[in-house]
Amino acid sequence: MAPKRKDEEVDDESGSQLSDAGEKEAAPPPSKKAKTAKSEKGKQRQPVVVSSDVQKNDAGETYVQLSGKRRATVRVFKDAPMVDIREWYTKGGQTLPGGKGISLTVDQWESLKNAMASIDEAIDEAKKA
Repeated sequence: MAPKRKDEEVDDESGSQLSDAGEKEAAPPPSKKAKTAKSEKGKQRQPVVVSSDVQKNDAGETYVQLSGKRRATVRVFKDAPMVDIREWYTKGGQTLPGGKGISLTVDQWESLKNAMASIDEAIDEAKKA
């Protein structure tokens, strides 16, 4: 509660503030409720089968489904092959790439692959903590 000013008085019974004219001011609205796990529209997502099987999209690009909404896709951008790890969403029955993701050059991909053992060790240490 904000500090009292000289021109404000508090009604002892309700905790509401009284203005100079002696009228009660409205109490602040209750805080918002936390969202529940079920979506508000009541829609349930269809589970996506996650496997390391290589698949092809409509554009002929090779991809691997990493999780329900994430894919690793190999594509060519400006004549350079890239590894694109990105979230996807469905709109109007069509699966589209989202804004959350990263495209790695072949050099960056090789660096990431070379660092896998170190990353695995760091993950194991983080699990112990």
